[in-house]
Amino acid sequence: MSEPTHESEVPRAFRLLVQKLVDDTLTPEESRQLAEEMQESEPAREYYLRYIQIHSELTQRWGGVNLPQLPSCDLGSQGIASACERPNPLKRIFSASRSTVAGNPAKSQRRRAYWGVAWAAALCLAVGVFWMVANRPAEDVPGAIMIASNEPPAETTVAPSTPPSDEVYVEQAAATSLAKVAAVIVNVRNVRQPGLTVGRRLRPGMLSIDQGTVQLEFMSGAVLAVSGPAQLQIESKDFAMLVSGAIRANVPERARGFVLNAPDTAVVDLGTEFTMRVDNGETSEVDVVEGEVELSLLADDGTTLVSQRLKQGSHVRVDRDTNSLLPFDSPVASNTPTADASDSVNASTIVPPMLLADDRGLNVSRRYVDMVKRQQPIIYWRFEQADNNIVKNELHDQWAAEIVGSTAENQLISIRNGYARFRRGGTSRYLVSRDPIEGINRGSYTIECWIKPDDLQHATCFGLTPISDPGGHQYLNVFEILTDTFLIHEPGAFRFLHRSPPAENYGKGTNLISPGICVPEVWQHLVMTKGDRQLEMYCNGQLIKQVAIEDANHPTVLQLLVGQLGFDGWRQYAGGMDELAIYAQQLSAEEIQMHYQTMYSENTDLFAPVSF
Repeated sequence: MSEPTHESEVPRAFRLLVQKLVDDTLTPEESRQLAEEMQESEPAREYYLRYIQIHSELTQRWGGVNLPQLPSCDLGSQGIASACERPNPLKRIFSASRSTVAGNPAKSQRRRAYWGVAWAAALCLAVGVFWMVANRPAEDVPGAIMIASNEPPAETTVAPSTPPSDEVYVEQAAATSLAKVAAVIVNVRNVRQPGLTVGRRLRPGMLSIDQGTVQLEFMSGAVLAVSGPAQLQIESKDFAMLVSGAIRANVPERARGFVLNAPDTAVVDLGTEFTMRVDNGETSEVDVVEGEVELSLLADDGTTLVSQRLKQGSHVRVDRDTNSLLPFDSPVASNTPTADASDSVNASTIVPPMLLADDRGLNVSRRYVDMVKRQQPIIYWRFEQADNNIVKNELHDQWAAEIVGSTAENQLISIRNGYARFRRGGTSRYLVSRDPIEGINRGSYTIECWIKPDDLQHATCFGLTPISDPGGHQYLNVFEILTDTFLIHEPGAFRFLHRSPPAENYGKGTNLISPGICVPEVWQHLVMTKGDRQLEMYCNGQLIKQVAIEDANHPTVLQLLVGQLGFDGWRQYAGGMDELAIYAQQLSAEEIQMHYQTMYSENTDLFAPVSF
């Protein structure tokens, strides 16, 4: 192995260029110089990598990124090349990947550097910077959405192997902004713009939609269906402004207080569904479909001039001439697209419906099933049917799943279309293994499943809890979706927590927390493994996180609890789940990748996009 490069071996001019790269202040000519130097000089590349590593650790953005996850710039699409200039290059190389309980940073994880990937990242960056500068257009294409393309163009409700990137920059977003991801695209219809695809994360900025409908879930929980042509200024997870076009907003209780502005009005949601239409940035209309909102007519300084509480069935138009809110007969009465040329703001401004998720299950091939069975899982729940609330274990008479708390009336858990469907309710409901699981934590093990979450609400998908704990509050491990929590993470992250011996103490345990890659209404493949002194998390066939652990082979007798945290109904998961398996060994990366690829190959056509 060669000796590390000493700083004195690298020209001062190059060191200054790297510093300017971190600060995102490189000029086009300096970008060209940096790229050429990194292509030609191994000491320069070593210095660059060491600098980036130190900077990443100091800013608490640690972890490794698999090469296929690195975003690439589509320089062949009009309007996209200019977008590639904008994002901070450090974020492209070191994806946010944190593993911390507040006040207990995982120091060993921060120090792990994946040098092979980093070398490739450096070379990719050098070539990318060179070509971005060489191919920079004279000016940005007006109205082009600013993205960093890294996904296959085809839409499918089975997630692609590369987890969706949060590297989406909409027009007017500041290149050096540290603003968090505000929303994620969860559904699209009749959209032709590149980059407006399911799974894309959106940061604050102007989102322009030429045609079709784009449905967003904000990290607060608010869901907006935006119909083009439209412009939506995204400010944060709790606030957006419709500049022009039409929106239908559905705001659940957890997002209560979400604010949607128009150029002259503000709607503060009080737990409801409402629509808004804006004609050319001037006239606004608001219809309350369900619940109630607080509607304000804004003064020139943005403060409330006139305010009115609107209840279900209210239809109000803003009259700027009289500074008043006027009732009118609205064509909007349900979740259907409508337009009334005689009375609406604009006949072309059609209020979109909420786009409903496809409820079909995975097309699970015999090849996939045989592959799983050959690896002899101790539990394999396929959710093909439930007899007297019992879901059978495919390989053993033991460890069948029992459905608890769901009835024919409430249907909080249903087995349909070949998968388990969970709904939130006011009562505890869950799946639990009927027999004790002994010895699983004495050595290596793997937990594998496919999930299709309804939303990004903080939820526990499943976990292993001691059979001796009547409340289920102690646990060996849990797998969760994280958005608003006391932990340090990106919104919409996956979490695998391991505590051995099982405990309820929040100060114990090791977290593996992914970047914000969870996508509502899309099937995703998740695998958690415990090996020889290490934990691993995979998403869609790729290693997302790996962390070392101390000897944790505690011989606890366990049970598998699915759908919530504990037996009292806390952190309920909502969505689909299928093909859940527990193995008494650690699956290899190649086996996990093969599982994903086999399932994905059988489902690429299942939910093909429909042409309108």
